[in-house]
Amino acid sequence: MHGILSVLEGGALYRQWQALASLIGLFLLGYAAFALLHWPRQSTVADVVVSMIFLAGGVFVWSVARLSFRTTRDVVRIAALERELTLDPLTGVFNRRFLDVKLEEEVFRARASGRSLSILIIDLDSFKRVNDTHGHMTGDLVLKHVGQVIAGVNGADRTVIRYGGEEFLVVAPGADEKAIEALANRIRQEIENRPLCLEDGGRITVTASFGGSTLNPDETVRDLLERADRALYDAKRNGRNQVCLSAA
Repeated sequence: MHGILSVLEGGALYRQWQALASLIGLFLLGYAAFALLHWPRQSTVADVVVSMIFLAGGVFVWSVARLSFRTTRDVVRIAALERELTLDPLTGVFNRRFLDVKLEEEVFRARASGRSLSILIIDLDSFKRVNDTHGHMTGDLVLKHVGQVIAGVNGADRTVIRYGGEEFLVVAPGADEKAIEALANRIRQEIENRPLCLEDGGRITVTASFGGSTLNPDETVRDLLERADRALYDAKRNGRNQVCLSAA
């Protein structure tokens, strides 16, 4: 039982398991007290039956607790492994492996509910210069920093994915063209106004270009991505550090 509590660490489920642990303890104490009270005198058939019931109950509860612990431990382990497989180890946001599943799921939900769905592709401007000037290790720090900035601006229902290299992608359920443009500009300003502070006291400021698209009726995931990518290309061609949205 202690193993389950150490796995859960906190929350409502943790408190429920604590209560169950207390009940199991009281049950076992009751069985021990009953045995001690009836041990000195000659036991009757009824005493033996009741003792066997207590013993069987204790064994049953212990077995259920052990099975529950093993199940809980395996579920937590599997969930942790699945999460590791879908997270980018450098930035801590979701990786490209997660993108296809997530977008298909959100497109299905958007069509079923009639809600809007928009995406943003974010590309850091002149990132090669960062690597060439400061080295790839510092470049990795910049990517991690930007990933955290993007995740900090997004709401709980939005998903941040490292799309590849210095590109990130945001999936925004419920966001129409106006909302996704406003979100993109907030992220753009945060990236520009929050430089990375290095251990030697230096600061690195980067900017990013944004391409966005909003799901059209009967549009495929590939179409949605291609339109956002074209919009990103327009943002780069028009001077960088700006937001461009794809026409419907």
